[in-house]
Amino acid sequence: MSTAREQTSLRSISLLSVCSLAQLILQFAFQVLLAHLYGTQADMDAYLAALAIPTVVSTVLVGSLGFTFVPVFLETRQQRGDDAAWNLASTIGIMLFVSSLAISAVCCVFAESLMGSLFKDSNAELSAELFRVLAWTVLTSNMATFLRAVCHCCQRFTPTGIAPVAGTVTTIGYVVAFHSAQGILAVAYAFLAGTVVSTVVQLPLFLRNVRWAIRFDEDVQRCGKLLLPLIAGAVYYNLDPIIDRHLASSVDGQVSRLGYASRLAGALVTVATTGLAVVVFPKLSQLASDDDPHRFRSEVASAFRFLGFVIIPILAGLAFFSQPVVHDLFERGKFTPSDTAAVAGLIILYLGMILAASLGEVAARVFYALQDTRTPVLIGMTGFTLGLVVKFWLAPTYGISAIAAATSGYFVFNIGCMLVILRKRLTSAIFAGVGRMIGRSFAASSAAVAAAWAIIGISFAYSSFVAAVLGLTVYVAVSYALGDEFAVASMRYLLGKRPPTNEIDSQE
Repeated sequence: MSTAREQTSLRSISLLSVCSLAQLILQFAFQVLLAHLYGTQADMDAYLAALAIPTVVSTVLVGSLGFTFVPVFLETRQQRGDDAAWNLASTIGIMLFVSSLAISAVCCVFAESLMGSLFKDSNAELSAELFRVLAWTVLTSNMATFLRAVCHCCQRFTPTGIAPVAGTVTTIGYVVAFHSAQGILAVAYAFLAGTVVSTVVQLPLFLRNVRWAIRFDEDVQRCGKLLLPLIAGAVYYNLDPIIDRHLASSVDGQVSRLGYASRLAGALVTVATTGLAVVVFPKLSQLASDDDPHRFRSEVASAFRFLGFVIIPILAGLAFFSQPVVHDLFERGKFTPSDTAAVAGLIILYLGMILAASLGEVAARVFYALQDTRTPVLIGMTGFTLGLVVKFWLAPTYGISAIAAATSGYFVFNIGCMLVILRKRLTSAIFAGVGRMIGRSFAASSAAVAAAWAIIGISFAYSSFVAAVLGLTVYVAVSYALGDEFAVASMRYLLGKRPPTNEIDSQE
């Protein structure tokens, strides 16, 4: 790819990454607030238990929709025009709204039986009350995710970046305002309010173009055929949060500790991959539609290099400083030193998941851009089955540590299988320059860890935050000195320097 095109993509990736970083900071603030108010007590366990089913249902219904909808929408628009593409979007959107509304209503009706049968909580009544509120997030979260996919198809990245930030601000504000009066219920209402705001922010584009009719034409049918394998697999392997909470719910506080660690790990995956995956996926889908294999492989290689540039320092920081980070983030109010030690240990066990899930976000999109939805599903189902066996085997003895380790294990298995298959299909060109990038990133990360270690050793309040800023600065500076393409491109972008359009990426 030319450096000019790289700069254009970098702007979009930078915008989404900045918004993701802002969301990450807000999510951390939200977790800090929850830790202060509720710690790892029974109320927080009840909330996490009630949140598990809506999360799984939303993931099953729309977690895969964007992967099938985006390439079909782009191909339809290219071949048959905007009207046909928006007919497809309108039909999918209306059907999703109706089905999500029905599911939310059914969940409310059967709240007590669902909570009582799935979790070993002594707070089943409280879990059911929370579940009645959170059930409506199936509707709001599904629509927010669908609208995000629509915006991505039209290269409208600003609403998709702002929406989660606005939603999280709403969530935090509601908890601060109403936790005294509503207790843990305030967290459920706050989460629902945040998803409503996120939906509304992304709604205008769809409303301007919606066709208020359902047409089961060939484009809808093709999207459905691609989606069915993903839903079938998702129904199975996205049960992971429910299984984890079920296994951990026999001891008070264990669900909460696992929840804090998994949410921190998930947030880091999000900030590492959101901007990259959102921008790259439509581009890969377009290149696949244009039948341009050389540029397709080049784009995949660039995506892997960028991801490595971002994720390696994150893993290095967590490997060395997980306990200071957890202490500075959470240890106050009802979150105790023993909670800090437990959550920090779980984060170490989740490092494999963070790496593999980040790579998987890109690798899966390569398959989906090629309109192959079966291969990732089969790999995911196989890996999840192996992880499930290990969890049920070891969790009774080793508790939540076994759950975290098994999760990392099956994520690593999944990404290993994906990369082997992609290399066979697309040749080793998809890894062009990755080895050199890893070497530069490890060198820069080592320097960053050394600088951060010196700050942590001084031991003052919130030293991990200061160490993180210093470590990031050192990492970027060393990467730039070593000639890393993304560090150099970032500096050019920040300094407003436009490279010549005929300058070719040296990595090709």
